[in-house]
Amino acid sequence: MAGALTRWGIAALGLMPVPATAAPGSGVAEVPALRGAVVGRAVYGAAVTPPPGAGVPHRIGWRYTSAGHRRLDAWLCQRQHCVPLQGERGRLAAPRGWRADTPLRFRFRLPPGETRAVQVNGLRISLEWR
Repeated sequence: MAGALTRWGIAALGLMPVPATAAPGSGVAEVPALRGAVVGRAVYGAAVTPPPGAGVPHRIGWRYTSAGHRRLDAWLCQRQHCVPLQGERGRLAAPRGWRADTPLRFRFRLPPGETRAVQVNGLRISLEWR
């Protein structure tokens, strides 16, 4: 498992090991808080890799909270392919080409006009696979 992966909880499989041939399932990973999105540059959260044996990503969910619920430009990324997120929580179809064996990470940037860094907490990624 890559980076600062905290732990994936396997919902559909009841924390049982995943067989070599992936069955449909889902998992959730808590991501450590970011010290702050800052002016003029993007910051990335810790990389999380889905559990071994996860199949093809189908749906992805996210959640985060910015201090004071300040607006942030936010993305969920796999390698260099980043998908813009609409708000502090939501779900989307997994982008074509995303893989279950490749880490995911949040990316944040302050929008134009914002000048104070902001703490980002409660980061969570959920993944459904087939």
